[in-house]
Amino acid sequence: MERLKITPRHKFTFRPKYSSLFITSSHLFSLFCSMIKKVFPVIFLCLILCSCYQPERDCEKYRTGTFKFNYEVGDTVKQGKFTRSENYSIDYYDNKIDSATVRWFNDCEFVLQDINSKTAIHYKIISTTDSSYTFQYKSAVKDPNKQLIVKTGTAIKTNEIGQPGE
Repeated sequence: MERLKITPRHKFTFRPKYSSLFITSSHLFSLFCSMIKKVFPVIFLCLILCSCYQPERDCEKYRTGTFKFNYEVGDTVKQGKFTRSENYSIDYYDNKIDSATVRWFNDCEFVLQDINSKTAIHYKIISTTDSSYTFQYKSAVKDPNKQLIVKTGTAIKTNEIGQPGE
């Protein structure tokens, strides 16, 4: 019996894609470009979707009414109430009553000017819910010697009419 010799037709040799341990700058650049081509559309889509988000702002519903809000005096959080008409706002806080005129710029921005001290505060409604609104407020008069401080608050609409009971 004769033995058959099996010889492969092609000799297999392992050749890595990169024959050296060092990657050239052109290889890095091509890797970077292929990564950007895959990642960029995802990032672009996320930016588009995020930029389309607008908080709900139904400001007209909060132009008038009776509201309550929390405010800080030092480390103490207190609750105040106010009633606002188209032209006036009456604030009830710390067993005091304070009145101000209301001047609307648009449906979501207005200035309250205290009747006695003439201090003016600019308010901007930034979002609304079915029973409250979140606002930013700051001094309406710009003083170059003072840093402008913008604060945020939330007012909750109540069903009370006139002066709220304490």
